[in-house]
Amino acid sequence: MRTVQMNDRSRVIKRFVLDIFFPNKCPVCRRAIRWDKLICNDCLEKLPVLESAEQCIFCGKLHPEGEPCQSKNSYDNAVSVMKYKGNAKRAIYNFKNRYALNLAEFSAPYIYKALEENDLLKTADCVTYVPMYKKKEFRRGYNQARELARYVSYSTGVPLVREMLVHKKTQTSQHNLSADERKLAAKSTYSLNPKSKWDKGFKTVILVDDVLTTGSTLNACADILKQAGFERVICASICVTPLQKENEDIKPAQ
Repeated sequence: MRTVQMNDRSRVIKRFVLDIFFPNKCPVCRRAIRWDKLICNDCLEKLPVLESAEQCIFCGKLHPEGEPCQSKNSYDNAVSVMKYKGNAKRAIYNFKNRYALNLAEFSAPYIYKALEENDLLKTADCVTYVPMYKKKEFRRGYNQARELARYVSYSTGVPLVREMLVHKKTQTSQHNLSADERKLAAKSTYSLNPKSKWDKGFKTVILVDDVLTTGSTLNACADILKQAGFERVICASICVTPLQKENEDIKPAQ
């Protein structure tokens, strides 16, 4: 992996200049790091990066070895970079809440590698992402899934289609719902954006989100995309939750 995942000179210069006013920080521990680094060496060594054989390429879950996939998902394939635990869990918290956008740039080449190794890039026509409710996005200042999608598009060379989907207002956070409740909520949360434009000849889309948990959100979005004319939906995320919930008290870095 390159230290800076940008080969365009102007982008590198921009990163260098930004570091003067907004010092670069590790997305995990939030300590200051050199301008051209994406993560500190200590945190990098402790990331629970997936081996290719650990994740089912069809449903994206971490099956026990040899167990056949029983996927009945609306999406066709899924790839992730890490298990949602330990340093990865802390990084996702910072990614969502503390502008730790280095995580998106760091993860995109790994997503590219997983897609390439599983022969999923040949037919990919575009990249899009799971939307965020607009008021929530305004308060936060960004949609982390969109930031990841930008880097996935850059790493893969597959064009990004912005705002393809929209998020309607919901009263309850997904984090407070059971798996069955998530499925019901997700179906009424997302819809196709009538203002979004893309080549209607596109048949395969890469759908990006930060974490694959139950799959309810990705399934709901995949349903909409297939109704819109896509024949294949490939999901890509930074993290996937382990099958067995691990008791971890992850405290955000100061």
